Amino acid sequence: VLFGPHTQNLPDAVRLLLDAHAARRVENSAALGEALVDWLRDPAQAGAAGARGYAALQAHAGAVTRTAAWVQGFLAMRKGKPT
Repeated sequence: VLFGPHTQNLPDAVRLLLDAHAARRVENSAALGEALVDWLRDPAQAGAAGARGYAALQAHAGAVTRTAAWVQGFLAMRKGKPT
């Protein structure tokens, strides 16, 4: 994954991918071009970064389902009780 400097809306996802060495932050279009050329010249490096990113994201797969189940359980527990 390549992304620019303005990632303040997704800090957790950005940190996850950077920490996994699955992403590179580029500061401008010239740096984007250099990063793309690097990966095109070394497909193994690009593939390894992709595999690391996939593994990092898989650890969070199903988070929405787990959260929804927790909320449903909490609401069921609270049902009929005064707040």
